[in-house]
Amino acid sequence: MKQKGSDRPRVVIRADASPSVGFGHLRRCATLGGKLSESGVAVHFLIKAQNVDLSVELNGFAEASVLFDPELDGEADAARTVEYCQCVGAERLIVDHYNADEAYQRVLLNAGLRWLQFDGAASFPLWADWIVSMSPAADVERYNRLQRRPHTRMMLGPRYAILRDEFLQWGRPRPTPPQAQRLLLTFGGGDDRGACLACLDALRQVDIFEITILSGGRNPQVSAIQAWMKQN
Repeated sequence: MKQKGSDRPRVVIRADASPSVGFGHLRRCATLGGKLSESGVAVHFLIKAQNVDLSVELNGFAEASVLFDPELDGEADAARTVEYCQCVGAERLIVDHYNADEAYQRVLLNAGLRWLQFDGAASFPLWADWIVSMSPAADVERYNRLQRRPHTRMMLGPRYAILRDEFLQWGRPRPTPPQAQRLLLTFGGGDDRGACLACLDALRQVDIFEITILSGGRNPQVSAIQAWMKQN
């Protein structure tokens, strides 16, 4: 995991970010990358991104980030990732996107890489050295059935959530009234696919809440949400 001429361990993070796939992959990887960097690890980002300002999203890693060819997919994507890991001298990889199916993983395996893979679907065989699923609904038995290598470590459940430091600085839970009066609607930084509008229409039938809407600026639904607000 050491580049020639350097004694620092090196890790490549391969992630996707766009309004359609969201920005959660990149945000949690940036947080994880920051902790690795604090520990003395040289972190490189290999990003497939659309309409993303990496100088903002990867503040502190701008010089170590590379935009990935959006035309590459599947095994070609995996092969380019392997090539990049070899180029920077990294033997460890973090994969955080939706397309790391079994064929993709076999390319990484055959190249001798060790990698951590974020997975939330449990929909195909898993060959990674580490699997992280932060969902409270992560099914241990289902993941065990998909595990293809006996040494793979499964890290399942909310205890493995990647959080920025400010989320860890919480105090005592504040009291809440028995009847809710104020609601926060948020569906991430990307395309909410109409979920916010659907909730607003449903809540209009109740009309007892003060509602705050939090949406990413690259959500294509923003103008429709603003129009709804003016009309209601």
